[in-house]
Amino acid sequence: MKIRILIALIFLLIGNISFAQRKVKPLDEDLAKEQKKYEDPYGKGLNSEKWKFGGNFTGGLSNGGGMLLIQPAVGYNIKPKTMLGAGFTYIYFQQNYVGFKYKSNIFGPQIFARQTLINNIFLHTEYNPISYPKIIDAKGNTRRDWIQQTWVGGGLNPGKGAYFMVLYNVMYDDQNTFTGSPWDLRVGFFF
Repeated sequence: MKIRILIALIFLLIGNISFAQRKVKPLDEDLAKEQKKYEDPYGKGLNSEKWKFGGNFTGGLSNGGGMLLIQPAVGYNIKPKTMLGAGFTYIYFQQNYVGFKYKSNIFGPQIFARQTLINNIFLHTEYNPISYPKIIDAKGNTRRDWIQQTWVGGGLNPGKGAYFMVLYNVMYDDQNTFTGSPWDLRVGFFF
């Protein structure tokens, strides 16, 4: 009887041990699939499909003046929903004042980050220092000065490369500016 119990226990142990053996290939494939979920879907290195080129431009005329803004930019998608980029701002501005005519070339570099949240809604932040000729007296004499601008906001990318965004300049100083508001509405494109 003891021998039968001992033999039965040995067969049970051997049976359990054999069930504990794993099938190496299917489990390794499952592990590889699971790890691939967390890898960068864009892969490694610079990829030409990740580069985006675009920017925005605008112009306007008023009684006694006008302006033209050109803001080319290039972005790189470091993740499917995250873009880092750089650009350049150039503004030609002309205004007739009492006693003098003001003409200026306003320019500066730009760096930005854009994060898509859901669907086509994104957050945008940008640092854009601007050099401009500041009027220093009633005769129209100027001195070139720098304005530090940090824009934060968001926008909508309805597709086909176009975008619309609303930004707020958190470093706005109404005593040292060439604009009349800390708000900026932009319409542009990235392809």
